[in-house]
Amino acid sequence: MKVAAKKPRSCKTFSTLDALLAEDGRRESFQTIAMDEVSVWQEKQAVTYQTGTIGAFMRWTKRLVTNLATAAVTPKRWFDSDETSRSASGDER
Repeated sequence: MKVAAKKPRSCKTFSTLDALLAEDGRRESFQTIAMDEVSVWQEKQAVTYQTGTIGAFMRWTKRLVTNLATAAVTPKRWFDSDETSRSASGDER
């Protein structure tokens, strides 16, 4: 059985995603969807900590341990007050 030799590839023949979407007339709609998804992601990332009492911290920890699906969107740092969180982040307002 004879194996055919591989032909060298050139990146000059490749298209960009933008070019392919522009050909189909879908580039603008894809950009809109992508920007919406980025906005949602940024809003979720905005909350990086939570504040509250020891009892609230206990309930928060228990909820995370018992339902790991919520862990991905739950803040990972806990502070007793906003003042403590600002001092920990170096933001002295």
